[in-house]
Amino acid sequence: MDFFFEPKGVAIVGATPGPYSGGRHLVANLTLGYKGPIYPINPKYGEILGLKCYANVREVEGPLDLALIFVPAQVVPQVLEDCVAKGVRGAILESSGFAEVGPEGKALQDQCLAIGKGRIAILSYSGASGIVTTDHMIANGLTLARLSPKTLKRLEEFSPSWMPVKNPVDYWPAMEKYGPAVAYKNGIEALHEDPGVDGLIVHLFAGFGIWFLDMKEIMSGIREPRKPILFWLMGPEKGREPTRMALEAEGWPTFHEIHRTVKVMACLFERTTETKKSEIPSIEFRITDSLRELAHRVDEQGTRILDEHEAKKWFKVLDLNIVKEVVVKDLEETIRAAEEMGYPVVLKGRAEGKIHKTEIGLVKLNLWSTSQVRSAFQEMLCLSPRPRSFLIQPMLKGDLELIVGTVRDPQFGPAVILGLGGIHAEVYKDVVFRLPPLNQDDVLEMVSGLKGQDLLKGYRGSKSVNIKSLTDWLIKLGWLALTFEKIQEIDVNPLLIVDGEPIAVDATIIFV
Repeated sequence: MDFFFEPKGVAIVGATPGPYSGGRHLVANLTLGYKGPIYPINPKYGEILGLKCYANVREVEGPLDLALIFVPAQVVPQVLEDCVAKGVRGAILESSGFAEVGPEGKALQDQCLAIGKGRIAILSYSGASGIVTTDHMIANGLTLARLSPKTLKRLEEFSPSWMPVKNPVDYWPAMEKYGPAVAYKNGIEALHEDPGVDGLIVHLFAGFGIWFLDMKEIMSGIREPRKPILFWLMGPEKGREPTRMALEAEGWPTFHEIHRTVKVMACLFERTTETKKSEIPSIEFRITDSLRELAHRVDEQGTRILDEHEAKKWFKVLDLNIVKEVVVKDLEETIRAAEEMGYPVVLKGRAEGKIHKTEIGLVKLNLWSTSQVRSAFQEMLCLSPRPRSFLIQPMLKGDLELIVGTVRDPQFGPAVILGLGGIHAEVYKDVVFRLPPLNQDDVLEMVSGLKGQDLLKGYRGSKSVNIKSLTDWLIKLGWLALTFEKIQEIDVNPLLIVDGEPIAVDATIIFV
């Protein structure tokens, strides 16, 4: 609930400049202690209390987690729709005129409750796992769908009278009475047809006896899926894998971890919110002859893992900033390159297939003299496997280390990664993901999603990160992964921030 109690941005819908108006007081109160960005919303004004005023929530620039809504009740549903389109995670209604005024107000209230980032249904065989899933949903900005009376009645026909049906749907009694195949089929179809359900998470045990389920038959009623259905699959491998393969063969995504299941569902709704024309990526890329040559070389040599020097060639072709480096083979070349580059330098050994070089002694930092270079070089010659060549790089002093890259999910394809690197990566595990193609707004949201986002804004005298340059990195890495389907993973770690500019110091590209 951090987005609610510590929002990264607050909009006041219905803000007004009148000296005695409630809309003015909401803005004024926020300015007295809240440190984040404040966005007054009212199409009648250009500025309120010195703050830029926006016509509606959709036009807000920058991070926005929470909306304070102070408008007539009849207008609230449209405001909430705007909040959903913008990706606002929470709203506080200061308006009256809902259920407390009678049936018409109750209908308006129900209309508001039906609006959300994604009102999700859970079908489970365990009440506890339903609760755990709900906790993860709240953390990812998703909400539990309010099931329609028609859906509740249909589900209750299979459930005993002593077991009330609600969302999350604990369908274990129905499974005991009718068997899991019949119960799952009825439950999935009923929830999928409910207009108030935007997506469905199904908890599925695949194991032995009656739990060897014919998923093709169970899902046969969903001929034209109108909303995402994700499966959290549990059970011993002997039963789990055939079930997973049967589901995925029919196009149904399955996961072994509930937190990952929920994150993917949240990402699906982020990608399906309305996109303004101004948010469409303006950068156009094409596969140049240089990129074709690099891809051809990978195919021709059958290379699966590109070391940092080969990986950086791909980045250089895309005009991304990489550290200066020289490839050397013997001690004489190494010393000459270090002296020409100027001390201090970094010496790295290149050993085929070795990604984590530091742990096996293939990286020597802060070499300030010829004798230190010589000693480091000779140490690496004693390693197994012995480096086939070496890299000399300047020892850069950075203010911050980031991790950027891509990973390819078996169901949803490539995802772009941004996280804090160095000691922060191990301690805080502060990483966010987005599905490409990306635009600048996506990158701003990724930065806002980091717990340590303040480090990117300049910390204790350090220069803030050039967001335009960081955006360039993330958009282009996403494009690479989308364009070259054989790229399984791109890992740039660290992407060192030097005087505000991102520079790739180490990197790997892995192909399937």
